[in-house]
Amino acid sequence: GLNDKPKAIDEISEILQQLNPDSAYIAVPTRPPAEKGISAAAPASVNNAFQTISAVVKNVELLTGYEGNAFSFTGNTRQDILNITAVHPMRKDAVEVFLDKAGSDWEIIDKMLEKGEIIQSEFNGHTFYLRNF
Repeated sequence: GLNDKPKAIDEISEILQQLNPDSAYIAVPTRPPAEKGISAAAPASVNNAFQTISAVVKNVELLTGYEGNAFSFTGNTRQDILNITAVHPMRKDAVEVFLDKAGSDWEIIDKMLEKGEIIQSEFNGHTFYLRNF
């Protein structure tokens, strides 16, 4: 209901036609968005956006799925989690994989939650962890 109506998609398409980019990306939220109440557009709206924008941009990609759990580890588990979650909310399963890779356990997450360094959020049936600023 924000930018997925046909009129909005047409306006975006017109701007893209003027800009003439090599590629365009149509993304739906797969992690908790910054603005509350945002959800993915209906599949028909996403398809309409893809079809409309593809008419004016040669390469259009849909970013609609979970991007995985491949996060770098520097050796400082707490700081790594703070750095990652500052820019990228982590799904619970990603945190579990990360902790296993780091040789750590869930206790560090519990402590970070207690201190208010990170917060827990639910989105699309998944639990996420985000940096608390």
